[in-house]
Order: sequence, then structure tokens, then C-alpha cells
Amino acid sequence: FLRGRAFSKFFGMAYTIYYHGACKGFTGRATHPMMLLAQAEKEYTVVTPDQYDGTPVFAPPYIKTPSGATISQTPAIMITIGQEVGLVPKDHVNQVKALQVELDAADIMVEAKGFKDKPERAAKWMAHCEALLAGGYAAGDALSHADFSLYV
Repeated sequence: FLRGRAFSKFFGMAYTIYYHGACKGFTGRATHPMMLLAQAEKEYTVVTPDQYDGTPVFAPPYIKTPSGATISQTPAIMITIGQEVGLVPKDHVNQVKALQVELDAADIMVEAKGFKDKPERAAKWMAHCEALLAGGYAAGDALSHADFSLYV
């Protein structure tokens, strides 16, 4: 059975990322899904949100996957892509740690605007990230979707 690139080439299916300006000049929160898909060597296109015709979503980024999933919210996107391309921790303990890392990364992105006024908060987050990566990977002993989300 065809999988990955062969599947998308044969059936004409690839991941579609919907983001402001189709990521021309600014990739913002679409950066992490794009990096994850590039690492997995999966084909994807980036288009503007007005081209979306799937299930209800609120704000970009959102994606459509070759499996038919349509989803928004960067942590959920990263977990979904990770599951579809095989970049997830192998055991339950590290899967839930990867979920925590995804949500930590989302919190960092929200709080980053205030880091100039609260450098101690930035230092606390960076120490936390360093501790997560002390073993080489964010969750477990192999690369997963969570590692890409820590690229902030």
C-alpha cells in the first residue's frame, strides 16, 4: 500500500496549511507545522485562509491532511501531523510529555510579548526548555513533533 510521498503523488493529496498571506514574508505560527512536514519529507502547500472550505475553525493556522483531518490550533496541528508522519513518542508517558511540551510552547508564544518587561519570566521559560532538552529530545529518546514546537 502506498504511504507518504508516494501516496500523495499517486492520489494528488498533500497537506494544505492555511495562513495569512500564504506565508509569503511571514510564517508566524505556521513555522512549526512547515518545519515538521519538511523533516518528514511530506508535500504541502500554503494558501490564504479565504481558500479554506472545511469544518469550522477559528483562526489560522489550520490544515487539511491527506487523511481528511481538518484542524486548527498549533498544538493540535503539531500532534496531528506527528501522528500521521510517525514523529510521536513511542510510549504513553512520553506522549503525554509531548502534549505538555506543545502546550508549554503555546504559552511561551503568548507570553513572549511581555518578556521585555519581565525578563525574569523569559529566563524561567528558557531554563524550563533547557531542562526539557537535557536528554537530547523534548519527550523521550527520539525526535518528535514536540521538538519542533520548542523552536521559538
